Amino acid sequence: MAKFPQANLGNEATRWGADVERRILDAERDAARRKEGELNANKQGQSSMGLLSEQVRELMAQQAGLAAQNVTLAAQVATIASVVSKQVIPGAASTSASGWTISSTSSTVATLNFTVPSGYTRALVLGVSSVNVTNTSGAMVRDYSSTVINGAGGPELNVLVEDLNSSATASGALGSIPTSFARTITGLSGGGNVSVSTVVRSSGGSTAASYNSAVLSGQVIFLQ
Repeated sequence: MAKFPQANLGNEATRWGADVERRILDAERDAARRKEGELNANKQGQSSMGLLSEQVRELMAQQAGLAAQNVTLAAQVATIASVVSKQVIPGAASTSASGWTISSTSSTVATLNFTVPSGYTRALVLGVSSVNVTNTSGAMVRDYSSTVINGAGGPELNVLVEDLNSSATASGALGSIPTSFARTITGLSGGGNVSVSTVVRSSGGSTAASYNSAVLSGQVIFLQ
C-alpha cells in the first residue's frame, strides 16, 4: 500500500490531497480484492478440474470392468448354449407304403427307425399314421389300424368297409384310418434303435389291393 509524506500545503491542498490519497487507497484495496477473488476462483477451478479428472478416471475404470464382464458373460452364454445343444438331439422322418395285404393277423406295413446317439438314454417319441384300405374279401369287414412305438401300440381305430364287388359305389369299398401315438422311452443305450410303425388288421379275410396304402411320420427327441 502506498504511503505519503506529511503534507506541508494549505488546508485546501491538504483536503484535495487527502481525497486523492483515499481514492488511491480505495483503488488499491479494490485491486487487492479482485486479485484475491481471482486467486480463489483459480483454486476452485483447479479443485473442480481435479475432481472432474478423478471422476473421468473412475468412469474409464468402470468401463474397462464392464467390458471385461461382457466378455465373461458372452463366454458363459456360449458355454450354456453348447451344453443345451448337447442335451437334446431331435430327429424326424416320414415314409409310405402301398399294395400290401391286410388280413385278420396284425401286420406292420410301414416302419421308421431312429438310432440312439451315444450317451443318450431317453426319448420323447411321436408317431402319426394314415391308412387307406380296400375291401375285396366278398363281405363287409371292419379294418383296424394303430401306431406302434418300440413295440407299444397306441389306440387302435377302425372303419367299416363294404366289399368292392357288392358295393353300390367304388368309394363304398374304401376306408381311411388316421391314428397317432406318443410316449416317453427310458433305459436306452447309444447305438440302439427307436422304431415307429403302422400296424393293420381286418375282421374279414385277406385283402390285397394296390389301393391299400399307408403314410407314416415320426418325430423323436433324444435326451441324456
